[in-house]
Parts: sequence; structure tokens; C-alpha cells
Amino acid sequence: MALFKVLLVDSAAVCYDILVDNSINTWVNLKAAFETRYNPPEFMKYQFANDLFNAKQGDSSIDDCCAKIQRLAREVSANDDMLRFAVINGLKHEIHNHVTRTQPTTWSELVYHAKIGEMCMPVVPPTDPTLAVKLAAIQEQLNQLTKVRSV
Repeated sequence: MALFKVLLVDSAAVCYDILVDNSINTWVNLKAAFETRYNPPEFMKYQFANDLFNAKQGDSSIDDCCAKIQRLAREVSANDDMLRFAVINGLKHEIHNHVTRTQPTTWSELVYHAKIGEMCMPVVPPTDPTLAVKLAAIQEQLNQLTKVRSV
């Protein structure tokens, strides 16, 4: 229990300091006090479930996406099947297609195939909007020169 107190920072340290001594005289009491304070209310599980099944990979890597969805799944006590479904549902389209073709049956298979799909995605060259404007200006100048020569 002494080590627990030393490891606390920020609001958790303040919470510990304001607890009444008889509420933290045993590990069971201390654990219960912190669980009461820091476990999310039951209604928040609905929000976590919504977040879980609507999570999208976006610009994050497979590892980051999977970690985020695993955290959300843990909050709602989702089983392995629901976790795999949520990850597959949230993957980028190209990776999603690759993973569903492989039909993974375990978490490690899903992550393995998702990483392969991520590595096989075509690299989209960065677009420079100023370059497009410059090319359009050059094209216009060429058009004008062509008109002058034809006259």
C-alpha cells in the first residue's frame, strides 16, 4: 500500500490524500475507494460500445487502431468475436478487403493479415495544390502561345 501511494500522480494523488484513514486501512478498502472514484458509471458502457463499433482506422497505423479498439472492447467486456468484428469494421477499405479475404479466426491472424494489407496499400503521392495552380497557369500560357502562332 505504501508503494501504491508513491506511484500516484495528479488527481489520483489528491484523491488518496483526501480519503479518510479508516477507508484505506486495508488493500481491499483502498482498492474499493479507487474503483468507486475512477470506474466509469454503468451508463458510459453504452457510449464505449457505440465508440467500439463505430471506430475507424483513419490515418492511424494498424497497431494504433487495434490498441484503441482493444481498449474500448475491454471497457464493455466485449468477447474476442466482437473485438475482431469491430477491428475489421473499422479498417481502411483496402485493408478491410484483404483481411476479409483471408477470413482470420483468431486475433493474431487478424492483426497479421491487417499488417500485410497495410504494407501492400499503394502509396498516394502527396498533392501540392500550388503545383496544380502553376500547371494550370503554364497550360493557359501554352494555349495563348498556340493561338498567337495560329493567327
